[in-house]
Amino acid sequence: MSTIKVDTIATRTGSGNITVSNTIVGNVTGDLTGNTSGVHTGNVATNSITTASGTDITIPTGKKLVVTDTGGVKLPGSIVQVIRGIQNNPSSTQTSSTSYIAINDAPTVTITPKFANSLIMVYCGGPMAHYNATSNYGPVYNIGRTVAGGSVAMVDTTGPLHGIHKNDQTAGHWEDHIVNYQYCDAPSYTLGQALTYRMYARKTTRGADTWPNHHGGIGSHGPSSSSLYTICMEIAQ
Repeated sequence: MSTIKVDTIATRTGSGNITVSNTIVGNVTGDLTGNTSGVHTGNVATNSITTASGTDITIPTGKKLVVTDTGGVKLPGSIVQVIRGIQNNPSSTQTSSTSYIAINDAPTVTITPKFANSLIMVYCGGPMAHYNATSNYGPVYNIGRTVAGGSVAMVDTTGPLHGIHKNDQTAGHWEDHIVNYQYCDAPSYTLGQALTYRMYARKTTRGADTWPNHHGGIGSHGPSSSSLYTICMEIAQ
């Protein structure tokens, strides 16, 4: 075995790359591509990381892996990004429609998935469902979604995600209920397309009208009405 001691190795022409046909063992400073062992300081260009032996790659105590961009790590089943929208003191919503309408002032949350085939977990809450004995049997709720600025579609087409239905109450009786509901959506999209989510509601087939968000009752204990919120989480697959 021979030993070469130098301060700098450069190409003969002063440009291009230095190619090593076998593995370099030891401590290296600089930019490398290929297989190395030892301590390396500099940039590592690679498409795959594997272990030298065994199955685990360990980051030592006191050290951390820092990723600067949202979506910089794809871990199946993990949360990639979280986007939320909140509206304080929203206006009331009253409807006589049996088709879904957007709740007044409900925040519209826009989320652009970082990865293909992600699930979007959507949490909605805050509206005060109102019931009274004379004409309002209660509202039902869903979540409206758009893809790339397209038309609104309900995420659950089989039925409402939440609802209040009262019957056979005495005259003059009424109630408010704060509503919270969620849905794990599997939207169809291509990378780069933005998705939007917003709270929707309608009346049941009973009664003349309903209040999906009502000022009064519970709301009288605050500024006027509870806040409306929508939270969207992208989950990598």
